[in-house]
Amino acid sequence: SSAAGFQSLKVAGGSDLSGAVADAVRRWGEGTGDPDGYATVGAVVGATYGDEIARLRERMPRAWILLPGVGAQGASVADVRAAFDDQGRGALVAQSRGIMHFLEPADPHWRTRIEAAAEKFATEVRSIAHAKT
Repeated sequence: SSAAGFQSLKVAGGSDLSGAVADAVRRWGEGTGDPDGYATVGAVVGATYGDEIARLRERMPRAWILLPGVGAQGASVADVRAAFDDQGRGALVAQSRGIMHFLEPADPHWRTRIEAAAEKFATEVRSIAHAKT
């Protein structure tokens, strides 16, 4: 009963559960948002399932995808490249532990350390997002 077990669970029509949810997200987003951009309906896709991201992006071409799991949970920024479109958009990569572990109020430089970690993370994400362009 892991997340992978639920993701690959077969549902009516022969699809797996994650594919059926992706198809529903696509349908729910039809006719919403910018017709040439993204819908107002999105999805959360675990970054630790990097091999599934491209398949799910294909099924949800207009959905924003939120990607938790980079850093402490084991995924790398490179693992989420397939979530971005050709203009480097469409995905929001989340990371908290990799930044917040610098929160040590007794350290007079904790804010500077958090800012540096956040900037480093943002630079990594920008580099892979724009690598597709």
